[in-house]
Amino acid sequence: MEVESVLLALLLINALTFSQLNLAVEAAESVPLSPSDDFSKELKALSRRNRRITPPSPRINAPVHFKSPPPSPRPPPPPRSPPPPCLWRPPTAFG
Repeated sequence: MEVESVLLALLLINALTFSQLNLAVEAAESVPLSPSDDFSKELKALSRRNRRITPPSPRINAPVHFKSPPPSPRPPPPPRSPPPPCLWRPPTAFG
């Protein structure tokens, strides 16, 4: 008997919770768009219109005195030093 009453109570709590959730969702869906939404849509439309009207800016070549000089060629590497003298000597017979 105790288990049945607990289950019945849980069932009632769930039913009440879901009915309240449904009411909240319906209320949120019935709210008309806020003025800020309309403003953002108008702003997007205006920005799209402005993008179409403005021509691309012409490229201006930099004056000669602003251009960097061409890279100078690399100097040749210094000559290699000769290898060190060989310190190895053949073994001598003791005698």
